[in-house]
Amino acid sequence: MKIEKYNKGDNGEVFATMENNDLLALKWMPFAGDMTMVIVDVFKGEEMEFDKSYRVFLDKAWDLRNDKYELNISVEDYSSCKLPLTSKQYYEPQKESYLKKLCQNFHGIIEA
Repeated sequence: MKIEKYNKGDNGEVFATMENNDLLALKWMPFAGDMTMVIVDVFKGEEMEFDKSYRVFLDKAWDLRNDKYELNISVEDYSSCKLPLTSKQYYEPQKESYLKKLCQNFHGIIEA
């Protein structure tokens, strides 16, 4: 599902409005080593009614032999997926394109 609007807040939070009008509000914790947690609050529809809060765990991995980077995304009590990363995304995880990819993957796991 595509992102219609995307904004970053003053305190590091990220807001993404999906094409079905769901709003994801992400409270981002900085990476501690190769792991972090994100709190994702989901607001449904045009009325922006609070639906649910999710804890999402991110774990970065680097395969030295194959020189591949990836991010494991696990939504508590749901599912997980792996997202391939470039070396730049691995070392600079706050870039816009990377955050947009994450929002799309969070929404995909939650909606599945």
